[in-house]
This record gives sequence, structure tokens and C-alpha cells, in this order.
Amino acid sequence: MTLTCLNLSSNHPNPSLSRSSIIMNKFMRSIYRQIYDEIGVKRKKRHENQHSNLYLSDDIDFIISLPNQSKYSLTNMTYYFEYNETLEYLIYAEFILPIHQISKIQIFFSTFNILLNQTFKKDQYWLKINLTKYIKSFPLKFHIKFNYIKQKFSSGFLTLYFRRTSTHLISRRDLSSFYDNQLITYPDDPSYCQVRPLRTTFSDLNWSSWIIEPSSYEMNICSGTCHTQSNMGTYFIVQNLLNQKYPNKIPAPCCRPKRFSSTIILYYDGPNLVLKRHENMRVVECGCSS
Repeated sequence: MTLTCLNLSSNHPNPSLSRSSIIMNKFMRSIYRQIYDEIGVKRKKRHENQHSNLYLSDDIDFIISLPNQSKYSLTNMTYYFEYNETLEYLIYAEFILPIHQISKIQIFFSTFNILLNQTFKKDQYWLKINLTKYIKSFPLKFHIKFNYIKQKFSSGFLTLYFRRTSTHLISRRDLSSFYDNQLITYPDDPSYCQVRPLRTTFSDLNWSSWIIEPSSYEMNICSGTCHTQSNMGTYFIVQNLLNQKYPNKIPAPCCRPKRFSSTIILYYDGPNLVLKRHENMRVVECGCSS
């Protein structure tokens, strides 16, 4: 199936996870779980770390982690990364290693070297090296040397953060986050056209082999009658009156989606892991139209 609605290709293998792929999966899940729970419900705001602004900001369009394409071993610490899309909106890039006790790293590119002592970020699980200013194009290749202490080690990966285009930013900032996600209903007239909660699982769509998070999401559905109401547009009030008079000639207005919000999904795109905000996946308001 070609998933043009998600701007994806049809090739989404469920990779046989190596140790390095499992670690990359764990890292990307940790980003997702800072924002949402397993079924895609946004968590309450918690204590933020210095990278939270990247993860939580509406300015971010997507985050992608690229696995090392070079055959890797402790005697051959060569890294090779491929990425075929534009870097125009790249705002941050970090090389991530699953180690946290280290004293010195040397990174050897083809035309220059980098020596790092304590100028990189370390936390409980990850060592993160900011390579933003060094990434100008792909493919990207480098070799590393470092000292580490009593740790199992597996290949690192490269994570890229891309900002949203100016068009997307303007359209989202026109709406408050509350209004953007709040379901518009009419409790006083439950039979009238309005959005109804509906949650679907990705396993129902046969997408669970490559969509990692969430396991389900609230897509919602529009249903109800389109009898004349004061909040109905003048055109559809007239259409309703004509339908009552000429039911065989003039169709009645239909209950259809009027406004959508986005959903953040973590999924495999080939060997890469992508955390992306997909627009128009969740209906939040319905209305009557032709």
C-alpha cells in the first residue's frame, strides 16, 4: 500500500533489530514518551531538561535517526550515514553513543579532525555530540577514537532535527494549542452534526509492523443530522430549505469534517527512525456542507 496520505513510500520493512538498532529505537521512544503516553495522549508538563525545547516545540517538524551504514567493530570505528533529502530546514544534529563514562573523543573527517574532552553532553544513558556546524552534505563519513570504562558498546547513530516551514508555523500559530485540539460538540443538541470520539489502532490498519508509537490514536468521526441551526452558514440554511421543498432535486447538506489537528508518529522509514508531526489526521470539528 502506498501511503501518500502520510507522505510515505510503500516500503516499510520491520527490520531485524541488531543491538545498535534496538538502542536507536530506545532513544527515539524516549523522546516520544517525554511528550505522549502509549496511546498518544499528551502528558502533563513535567520538569524540562535542556533538550526539551527541541522535543516539545511546535517549531519542530520531524526528528530522524540514521543508523551507521558502515560495517562496525571495536577495531573499525568507521561511521557512514546517508540522507537523501534537503538539509534546508536542519536546525540541530547530534551524534549519539550509548555510553556515559568517557574522557576523550577524537573524530576524524576527511578534511579536518575534532578533539573533544568535556564539550559534549552526557546523561544517564547517552553521550550526545553536537555536530550541527559540521554537517553540510551527505553522505557523511568519519572515524572515531575514544577511551571508555567498563561498558558494553555498540554502534552510535546520527539524529537530525528539522524545523517546520514558515507556512506551517503561521497556520499553527493562528490557533491556540487548546482550540487546535479541543473537540467542538453541541451537548444541547446531540443529534446535530458534530464530532464523535473514535479511537483506532494501527494494527487494525496493518501498520503496526512499522509504526512504533503510538499503538492507537483518536481519529474521531463526523455524524449527525444537518437540520437548520443558527450556527449553520447562510448557504446551507438556504440549501436545507430548498431540500425540504424539492427533496428530489436538492440534496440535503452532509455532516463532514471541518477542521483537523495533527498527530505525532514514530515509525520506520527503511532503516531510519522518524518522529514526525502529521497534519490532518485527527478531526476536531465537523460541519454541514454539500
